[in-house]
Amino acid sequence: MKNSLFSTDSNTGVTFTISPHGQGCKLSVEPEYRRISMSGGAIRF
Repeated sequence: MKNSLFSTDSNTGVTFTISPHGQGCKLSVEPEYRRISMSGGAIRF
């Protein structure tokens, strides 16, 4: 995923993901805990 940009705002814990989507780019913003959970993290709430 060379064309993707992943950055995390350490202040809010929000992950910004920018990736190619169709003719343009798709921007998704989701809480850090969701990203970790989806990545198979061991954090439990």
